[in-house]
Amino acid sequence: FGSEHEICEPTQHVDVIRCLAHAIDPAISETRIQEATQARQRRFDHALIHVRDDILAALAQLRQRGIRLALISNASTAEVAAWDQSPLAELIDTAVFSCHCRLKKPDIRIF
Repeated sequence: FGSEHEICEPTQHVDVIRCLAHAIDPAISETRIQEATQARQRRFDHALIHVRDDILAALAQLRQRGIRLALISNASTAEVAAWDQSPLAELIDTAVFSCHCRLKKPDIRIF
């Protein structure tokens, strides 16, 4: 990752992919960039939406025991775009993403 993969402010996913792609090969077409952006977004969304049942059960069990749960993540805008659709969102009391709060771990202020 480099400066093209910004995690401390909102970004446009296609712009990130374009910068990364053109850093490798400036001749990569816009069509390929769009396809790569869409495929990458599908992967991110899938990971948040299709969470293993054993993970969800473990988190639910912790909640049932009265344990409050927080998630603090260094993440880009694209990586957390599907958070509201994720079954994890219902089980986590507080989620803090670096792209939303403009801080990243290990900066103590994110905690």
